[in-house]
Amino acid sequence: MLEKRIIFVGILMVIGFSMIACSNSNHPSAFVGKWELERGNFQFDKAELFKDGTGIVDDGGFSWKVVNKRLVITHPFFALACDYKISGSRITLTTDDGDIGTFVNRNKVNETKSDGAIDEEHWEAYLLSPHTLKKFKDRFNEIKNDGTIDEEYWWVFYAESTHTLKKFKDRFNEIKNDGTIDEEYWWVYVESTHTLKKFNDMLNEIKNDGTIDEEYWWVYLYSPHTLKAFKDRFNEIKNDGTIGGIYWGAYLYSPHTLKAFKDRFNEIKNDGTIDEKYWWVYLASTYTLKKFKDRLNELENY
Repeated sequence: MLEKRIIFVGILMVIGFSMIACSNSNHPSAFVGKWELERGNFQFDKAELFKDGTGIVDDGGFSWKVVNKRLVITHPFFALACDYKISGSRITLTTDDGDIGTFVNRNKVNETKSDGAIDEEHWEAYLLSPHTLKKFKDRFNEIKNDGTIDEEYWWVFYAESTHTLKKFKDRFNEIKNDGTIDEEYWWVYVESTHTLKKFNDMLNEIKNDGTIDEEYWWVYLYSPHTLKAFKDRFNEIKNDGTIGGIYWGAYLYSPHTLKAFKDRFNEIKNDGTIDEKYWWVYLASTYTLKKFKDRLNELENY
């Protein structure tokens, strides 16, 4: 469900994020390990890449290197030059013929399980959350070990919810058993502090109003604003015309005035040290830029 939120509000997920450190080497360490095809169609299902630029696939040896931001593989029976996108323990390869395969690095998956590191796919959730990294991890393990809540809702608990697990589960069961609210909005309710009646009234209110695009309804359901105030904020940023539409959701979600929001936008843009995919998270948050960068560095160095 986090993915759904990200689609709604324009956060770019970690696709395209490169973990590769600046180096003169043609054999970056991010590529080293045992890779298994997770989804897609590709010339091979498994491959192991070594740091010396050699590798093994189908019991045969090959060489590999990165040249001009492309992965080049030379095998006795084939040669490939692929565009790549790395995200945490996964890499997506695209050949010139259009073959696409997403591989998972089993070495990194095992390392993550053993050292308790936060997988990159959860970084946005942590950056927006009010929790310390320790608390974030504790809540993640708590709901995971409980085992009674569908996994797609875990992120709601460990990311932003301040409810205890018992309260969280009570709210989840309440809306599930009620049966009158579309499931796509359950995650909003279990994180929010509204009563079920209030939540339902707000959903019907914005639905019946018909002037706000549905992709922004979830923001209103979180919002402390009346529908009129919410619509005023929506029209304010829309009519201002200086902020791209992908950031409108961040403004509506945030407590900031439009002036403060625009100041924060210019601040992170001019800073130039934060990947743009995290700008939305900063703009929606209440953290100072320094604090936000500290939290991001905490994840990267963990």
